[in-house]
Amino acid sequence: MRALPLLAGLLLSAATATHAAEPVTVLGLPLGGKLKMPIRQCSFKEVGTDARSMCWVDAPTTYQGTKSGIVIVPGSDKRPLWAAHATFRIDVSRDGTLESFSAHTAQASSFVEILNSITGRFGQSTRESRPGSRIHSAQWNSKGMHIELICSDDMGCNSVFVSAAVVTATERAVSARKAIEAARPAAP
Repeated sequence: MRALPLLAGLLLSAATATHAAEPVTVLGLPLGGKLKMPIRQCSFKEVGTDARSMCWVDAPTTYQGTKSGIVIVPGSDKRPLWAAHATFRIDVSRDGTLESFSAHTAQASSFVEILNSITGRFGQSTRESRPGSRIHSAQWNSKGMHIELICSDDMGCNSVFVSAAVVTATERAVSARKAIEAARPAAP
């Protein structure tokens, strides 16, 4: 599942990110750190199983040097139950740095379980949806990284984790864009 439009700017700026921040291990993945490269293509027999090493389910797409795609992540027994059988989509820079990833689960009813799990590790969310809304969401900004959880009956739950380097690069790009826009004339 693709990252949410709200995070599109973060993900598109990933290629220009500096990798100065310390990696944070999340769900067994080194967010902001190096993955073992190259990531191999999964064999047909591995799809739907706990593969022996990370592998691409389909060939990844590449944009500005960043590879994106769905992978099988081994070690499901070392992840919380809500993430044990999640579908993972990763974004990896050309030097092998994991810039962002998402974990998708089919059960929208898992919102509270996932919310409590992420809160237990990264603290109270900075924003949550109002009770009774059709789409449940929460956001965290912790250790410089950005986390977003969105659940709906139509799509299940998607947890997106964005590295501190990508967040910093995005903030710089937004500031630069604002400076350009401020210099525009107000009238034709």
